[in-house]
Amino acid sequence: MILFTLKNKNLKNALQMFAFALGIALFGGIYEIFSHEVYSYFMIYAFLVPFTLGGMVFLILAAKEKEALSKWFYNFWNSGIITITFGMVMKGVLEIYGTTNAKLYLYFVLGSLLLLLGIMAALPKVERKREDELLYDSNR
Repeated sequence: MILFTLKNKNLKNALQMFAFALGIALFGGIYEIFSHEVYSYFMIYAFLVPFTLGGMVFLILAAKEKEALSKWFYNFWNSGIITITFGMVMKGVLEIYGTTNAKLYLYFVLGSLLLLLGIMAALPKVERKREDELLYDSNR
């Protein structure tokens, strides 16, 4: 309920990412309870991806930015976080099961590419803001 009343989009995204990280941590913990004492570091630490790349980054943006970045940034960035997290969970599931898959690296490659596209989508907004600040300072 409180997420609907938040005006700051970055703070709203940070809270959503923290909730997602908590959900992934709970999923990993419950999955490993039923894994017969077999553990995977990918499954244990999968929650750190949305926690650090999602929650912490959006908290920093909420503290620094007064306005939201472009929708493309949020779409690419969140998709990259979810892709990398899903790849870590899948790698953990397969390690616990006792098998491997040669294609799992694609999750990390695609997720990293989406994060890079998110950064590229945010750059024009940052550049325009700098130009506006320079114009404002030169008018004084």
